[in-house]
Amino acid sequence: MLGQLRCNLGQHDDAIASYSDGIEALESRTDGWDRVPASWSRLCESLSQLAAMLYNDRGFSYMETGDPDRGIDDLTRSIEFDKDYALAYINRGNAYLGKQMYDQAGADYAEVIRCDPGNPNGYYLRGHAFHLSKQYPQAVADNSEAIRLNPQDQHAWCNRGAARLQQGQYEEAQSDYQEAFQLDPNDT
Repeated sequence: MLGQLRCNLGQHDDAIASYSDGIEALESRTDGWDRVPASWSRLCESLSQLAAMLYNDRGFSYMETGDPDRGIDDLTRSIEFDKDYALAYINRGNAYLGKQMYDQAGADYAEVIRCDPGNPNGYYLRGHAFHLSKQYPQAVADNSEAIRLNPQDQHAWCNRGAARLQQGQYEEAQSDYQEAFQLDPNDT
């Protein structure tokens, strides 16, 4: 897709234009798609997934251009088309996180966990939101789950260590930081 190529090249304004063209074309061809015969349900599902992807990608591009509010609007629209689209929840949660709206971010990351409970990113990101909102026991719990799912994620080890440090659990925090350092000495 041209929009994805432009986004990957850092040409976010051009990517937004490409995604907008795709959304406009899709919406002009799908008016009344909720009234099609049941035999067409597979086509409608595919069109809903395409719309969700286009709105997600344009929302992400808006965020990259410094317009998180328009990004959130598009990501919300994406989720309306596909309530199980984990990436849209991740992106909208990240937008909320950037706006210091930690409860909304945490709620979106909880949806990531609902959509894909085996994905450590939902736990890691929700743990990060908990940490930023000073809910340290919840941050420890979520980062612990992220570590259980992916023991090689040095960021989860580091974030759990930071939450433990805030709770005065110095030995446990030191152990987590040491593990993070061993996993990637150049990024800790």
